[in-house]
Amino acid sequence: MSRASKSLQPHPFVQEQSDALGALAQVDYVTHYLIKQGGIKGYLSATIGIWFKLLKQDYDVVHAHYGLSALPAMLAAKLSLRKVLSVATFHGSDLNDEKERGLSQLASRLADWSIVVSARMKGFVKGKVKVIPCGIDIQECDKSKEEARASLGFKLDDFVVLFCSSFDRPEKNPDFAKRVIERFRNDCTKNVVFLELKGMNREQVTRTMVASDVLLMCSTMEGSPQVIKEAIFNGLPVLSNDIGEVSQIVDGVIGAYVVTKEEDVYVRQLMQLAENSVQVTFHQDFVNTYDNRVIAEEICSLYLKA
Repeated sequence: MSRASKSLQPHPFVQEQSDALGALAQVDYVTHYLIKQGGIKGYLSATIGIWFKLLKQDYDVVHAHYGLSALPAMLAAKLSLRKVLSVATFHGSDLNDEKERGLSQLASRLADWSIVVSARMKGFVKGKVKVIPCGIDIQECDKSKEEARASLGFKLDDFVVLFCSSFDRPEKNPDFAKRVIERFRNDCTKNVVFLELKGMNREQVTRTMVASDVLLMCSTMEGSPQVIKEAIFNGLPVLSNDIGEVSQIVDGVIGAYVVTKEEDVYVRQLMQLAENSVQVTFHQDFVNTYDNRVIAEEICSLYLKA
């Protein structure tokens, strides 16, 4: 169970995790229940809908993503009086945001197991908790950087900065990023292209990352950001402040820079990247930690503890 994206589909990382789980021999099938309406009415309706779904079919596990989605799912599991394992995954914003924290903590009390995507979040949840980061699908882009740029309309000598999210998400601090890019443009001799990561499918995200020169993050809150993992795997240098689990994710990665959140520092690092080509390299441990197939095995082992 999770909140629906604007396309009324599961968020890509939720879909990819469930696909990896569904590919395991121990899992018969996975179905989704999307919560399409917020507010008290929406979440009450979701509780009833999930409850009916559990009564009509014999499920072994109810697994919800995000605290507000987890609350109706965990309630429905309890009300069904069925032997169903209830699992809630918390992603950061649901526990970092004081407005959502209380309801998320209530969901964790109702869950048989809580999953947090970073160790820093463990202290916020109640009951049995396990740290399991969200994984990524390990897949290669079918185009070189030159081909990816040509397909997206970028010139070879453009310096392309990819913002970590959409500009309309205030917790990502786009205003800070725009100020940095404005100053960077004034100093850089190259044509600077600054674009947001918004409205793209998985293939488009991968292609844009391959075509770009750096991923920029300057968030005010994060958990274990997927976009950082995906950028690294796609060979895209990362420039970020020390937020959430970013430092742990990029540990040992060449081409990832965690800096203090000051405009001067960001501009200076962007100038260095524009002047010197950087090759991103990482160890096999990175793949072993964040490969969705490995994550799925770990989650499945949790299911089997019931």
